[in-house]
Amino acid sequence: DDALRAITQLPAATFGMTDYGTLEAGKVANLVIWSGDPLSSFSLTDSTWIEGACMFERAKATAMRERDQKARAKLLELAVVEGEKAGTLKAPEAPKDAKPADAKPAGMLARMLDARRESLIDLVRKGRDPDSIGPGDCGCGGSAEGWKLMLEGSR
Repeated sequence: DDALRAITQLPAATFGMTDYGTLEAGKVANLVIWSGDPLSSFSLTDSTWIEGACMFERAKATAMRERDQKARAKLLELAVVEGEKAGTLKAPEAPKDAKPADAKPAGMLARMLDARRESLIDLVRKGRDPDSIGPGDCGCGGSAEGWKLMLEGSR
């Protein structure tokens, strides 16, 4: 509560802006609605309101992004068809030192760490607060001590 007051009520009071700082009838309603704790760097903006008008809404932005991705895919498909018809379409060459996209890291430990990382990223994408993720949450069933032993044993 003190941290939120420090970025809302206190600055408004310091500058004599009595119409700002709290949500009350008759005050200016500039606010952000977050997906989680507003002080967490993992919270996302769900909507932004300025002087009572919604200026951003995540659901609408997501729908627009999906619409634009479909339009882009259709335009690219048309460009490929036209390029093939004209005989001007050329496949890009891969760099000589490029690894295949499906190349797996060598070694069991590297594969395990990649799988763990992907599992943890998936938990965050599902809305899990990274600070609440503990040993074994990645699905390995392990503990902090188990990870430590595993890492020391790989040296």
